[in-house]
Amino acid sequence: MTSAMTPLATLYARASRPNASVDDVEALRDALRASDGTWGVETLEEMDGWRMKYALAHRFAARAWARVNAGKACDACEGFLDVALRVDGVPKSERAEVERELGEGEGASRAGGTRDPREEKIRRFKAKRRCETRMREIEEMLRGGVGGEGSSEEEEDEEVDHEALEREYWTLRVESEVYETLDELPSLRLEREMLARRSELDEARRVEREAAESDERVRDRKPETYKIEREDVDALAGPSVLTLDSRARARANVFKPTVALPTMTVEEFGEIERREMLERQRREAERALDAERVRASKSEDQIEEEELQKARAWDAFKDDNPYGSGNSKLRPCS
Repeated sequence: MTSAMTPLATLYARASRPNASVDDVEALRDALRASDGTWGVETLEEMDGWRMKYALAHRFAARAWARVNAGKACDACEGFLDVALRVDGVPKSERAEVERELGEGEGASRAGGTRDPREEKIRRFKAKRRCETRMREIEEMLRGGVGGEGSSEEEEDEEVDHEALEREYWTLRVESEVYETLDELPSLRLEREMLARRSELDEARRVEREAAESDERVRDRKPETYKIEREDVDALAGPSVLTLDSRARARANVFKPTVALPTMTVEEFGEIERREMLERQRREAERALDAERVRASKSEDQIEEEELQKARAWDAFKDDNPYGSGNSKLRPCS
């Protein structure tokens, strides 16, 4: 069944699964592109409640493409930020950052921002956690959590505005995905750039390899041997039989280098070093973010207790290893 024949609700259910395939998410995006075309005209506040969730289509596509193609995953992330900006689903604190990311496009770099990337990730992580906490509360309320046992009669009589809760839920969902997209976009752009450069290098190596093989075929070609007839020998002041094998070999090897040639240019080696440096920076940033997440999940008492244990361990080490104890008496240090 084609996407045009499948209801949007069914396509959304397939695309929103954690392990959704690329075909599922692309079918949803194709169906939305073929719909009434009101995206970007209405904001989330003006949309019908059931349409708000379709603003996440590009986000689902980014997750599916991230498993197979970083370049298309990056494009989907940029498409999601563009949709979120047009439907007014970007938090006010992130609007300037989203506009900067979309304005810089493929060459965007977080180094050009005025904020500290590490502090920004921590701030977004806390904001995303607040959104998720409120979303869980709304889910409980929609499932009937309000007005249960132990609640007052006034609370039981109060009706829950399901439509308002659903609209708030999808607004928070879009904001949460904006936070996550802004954190993922720099690394995806870096990977897309590295893949593009690798393709260029592979093409350059292929051309060089073909040229080298062509030169090798010319160099290894068997030289022609010219046999001189008897009457020609009598006219020459040389040997009775003359061949040009040695001369042909000399001509072929006259410009052959006597040392091993480099396997890559300085630019190619520099590009490899640059990729490794960027990969190290990415890993260090991820480790720092993981450490901050672990620290943020602990209470102040736990943090103080860990610092106290580290200080005690250091004091115990200094007591067991006093200053100068490692010096040899046979080789005293001045």
